[in-house]
Amino acid sequence: MQTLSQRFATFVQAAARVDRRGMTLVELMIVVAIVGVLAAIGGMSYSSYIRQGKVTQLKQYAMDVARGQEQFRARNNRYYQPDSDYSSQMAESDMPEWNNLLEFNSNVATGITIIVEADIGGNCTICPAGAEPLGTGAENNPWFAVLVTQEELGGDAYQAFFTNDMPEPIELKP
Repeated sequence: MQTLSQRFATFVQAAARVDRRGMTLVELMIVVAIVGVLAAIGGMSYSSYIRQGKVTQLKQYAMDVARGQEQFRARNNRYYQPDSDYSSQMAESDMPEWNNLLEFNSNVATGITIIVEADIGGNCTICPAGAEPLGTGAENNPWFAVLVTQEELGGDAYQAFFTNDMPEPIELKP
């Protein structure tokens, strides 16, 4: 049989034990910080993935226009200079020019604008520095350039550029 002092000592020991089934505030803060870091890394990867998808689409539009330009040149011995830029908001009267002459009938997404320049000699006004076609400024050397732009909310823009002497379109960094 236990004495009163032994019972009291057992009671004090039981009261002193801490229930460790939950998490402390510090442990919870560490878990939240780890989840935040992982979410930030995932968000950056996702936005990079989306950007690359949009740029690939713009490059495809540039290649479609280039194919049409080469077909036009095969028939007419020159590249075609459109009267207007191509966009999703262009007038119906300008669509046959692009559809018939360049065989370009893509349904471009909202906010995308396609600018084409073609010339014999002359200067390229849409070309970035260092990316002018070989025929610019020369006599009787036809060239064309395509600039595809997609405006984003907040003023950002994605751009792809292509000329007749490039192996593939390039992305222009803003």
